[in-house]
Amino acid sequence: MFKEFMIVGIGGALGSMLRYGITLITGILMISSTFATLFVNSAGSLIIGIILAVCEKSSWYLFAAIGFCGGFTTFSTFSSQTLELFQTGKTATGLLYIFITLVLCLLFVWIGFSLGKNG
Repeated sequence: MFKEFMIVGIGGALGSMLRYGITLITGILMISSTFATLFVNSAGSLIIGIILAVCEKSSWYLFAAIGFCGGFTTFSTFSSQTLELFQTGKTATGLLYIFITLVLCLLFVWIGFSLGKNG
């Protein structure tokens, strides 16, 4: 059990570091943090779709799906940014952000799963 715990932890650390790196890059490029979150959630959905299609529930699955994708994707950040949009009176933008995020993430999970099954 300790081994599995460490595998998830290492994957989560790597995913979190990549997520933070993307945040830094978007800041340097003066791109909105909302876009960074949308990108990360969409990319994470694509990655986890592929993992679901090709991985058995093994150490690799624990590392990649639970650890890496869990650390990489930022649904809690998405939620807090959406709340901020609503609190600042940007209701239409908040609703659009919710819609686009859900559609893209579901689409990318499906694409990733399809790529993994057919690739």
